[in-house]
Amino acid sequence: MNFQDIRYRYFDLKDGAEANSFETEGAYMFHPRLKFTNELRGINTNRSGKWETDPQELKLKEYY
Repeated sequence: MNFQDIRYRYFDLKDGAEANSFETEGAYMFHPRLKFTNELRGINTNRSGKWETDPQELKLKEYY
């Protein structure tokens, strides 16, 4: 079972500010006893008056 999902969300904030949220999540089976999963979340916003991009969370896991 291998998959990679991608999600994009746009937020219209107060006072003309906006935010873009990017998320990806997936899993890869290299062998029936070896599974690798990943999650990555980030945001791009101009809420502070300038554009900023920050990764919010990164998870990598290995299962034997």
